[in-house]
Amino acid sequence: VRLARTRVLAVIALTLLAGGATAIAGPIAFVGLMVPHVARWIVGPIPFTADGEHLHAPYHADRIAIGTLLAAIPPAATLFAGTIPAGHKAACHYVDLTRNVALYDRNIVPTCEGIVQALLNHIDFTLAGTRVLIAGCGKVGKHLARLLRALDADVSIYSADPAEQREIASCYQQATLDDLSGYPIVVNTIPARVFDRARLATLGHEAILLDVALQPGGVDPELAASAGIRLLHAPGLPGKKAPRSVAAAMLEVIVRHIDDAATRP
Repeated sequence: VRLARTRVLAVIALTLLAGGATAIAGPIAFVGLMVPHVARWIVGPIPFTADGEHLHAPYHADRIAIGTLLAAIPPAATLFAGTIPAGHKAACHYVDLTRNVALYDRNIVPTCEGIVQALLNHIDFTLAGTRVLIAGCGKVGKHLARLLRALDADVSIYSADPAEQREIASCYQQATLDDLSGYPIVVNTIPARVFDRARLATLGHEAILLDVALQPGGVDPELAASAGIRLLHAPGLPGKKAPRSVAAAMLEVIVRHIDDAATRP
């Protein structure tokens, strides 16, 4: 029995499960943070920061500067966390969990279920029969389209990619972002500012624009506010919708990295 590895895995498991439980009562899927200067493996929050300068730790009494935290982590350690913002760099080995393909795939279902839940919490009409535009035809966009169609929503999808456009045409209605006037609900999954002032001007003031894309997101919040758009941001959807499932998936990804590191010469 490898006691050292067992102890590490036990600590990680307890951290992730505690973080998942915390997410149930709070707005962020807080994963947890171990003491940086003594740990070999450190699990940080997702998102890593909310303001670009401080660790996103809403339940901690003090604000923790990103630079201070990263400087305290020894180079031999490994940090598992959300995306570290530009201007900051970790000297240790860093694993961006938001860019991990295996974890992303495991989070598709809770993300889409969280999107539906968020929409239902903000509308006073049924999804059935409602026109919904999904911006983006990636894995999340496709699964969300299937889920909304199962609820009898009238789904259209936008993509700028010709191959994805052909795929959309075979199953759904193709949409453009140049005229949003006919959609009470727009969901963005594209991590780029695709909703400019001209496009936002075509969106009805009663409509909902739900942005679930990774940073920088699909729309500038200040621009949306100046245009009177009802913009909803939904960070950490997987952790809020299914914290236990997300914690189990994160644990699996982290353990795999630890095992791989142990087998490397």
